[in-house]
Amino acid sequence: MENNIMLPKVKISKLLIFLFLMFLLGCSNSKVENLNLNNQPFDLFQYFQGKTKAWGTVVDRFGNFQKSFSVEMIGTLEKDKLILNEYFVYDTGESENREWIIERIGPLAYRGVSENIIGFAEGKEFKNTMNFIYKSNIQIAGRNIKVEFDDWFLRPDVDTVINRAEITKFGIKLAEVSIFFRK
Repeated sequence: MENNIMLPKVKISKLLIFLFLMFLLGCSNSKVENLNLNNQPFDLFQYFQGKTKAWGTVVDRFGNFQKSFSVEMIGTLEKDKLILNEYFVYDTGESENREWIIERIGPLAYRGVSENIIGFAEGKEFKNTMNFIYKSNIQIAGRNIKVEFDDWFLRPDVDTVINRAEITKFGIKLAEVSIFFRK
């Protein structure tokens, strides 16, 4: 009789371990290699060279709209570097300027720096997508907070790029930024 009581406990324990492992795997970062999209190259340097216009929104982790913005960008190429100057205007009337210096470090790999980036932004292209991962200091409620960005770009056609960036702290989603770029 005692063996029958132990059997369900063992099965439940194995099930809980299995569910915990699946949860851990589900929390891991996506990899650009897992995507299987069309064969159009993303080509970061080619797309952002010259003038680009963008519009975006910021939504908090609860799905509440926080702000919208527009961005004028000017990209110039210098050897294996893209200098990308961004000029943001927010719906609050605030404005912000940011300069990125993005260096090609491999055939489809990039490293970028900007004033508020901690260390380097690491980027990788695959087909018509690109992923940038980086740590940054941002202002939230008047406080400077260190966060992580998981920035995904999709280039569905020659003139368009769609971006979704998840902002996290200690692995907890704080906000999501969506941006639509157009040449």
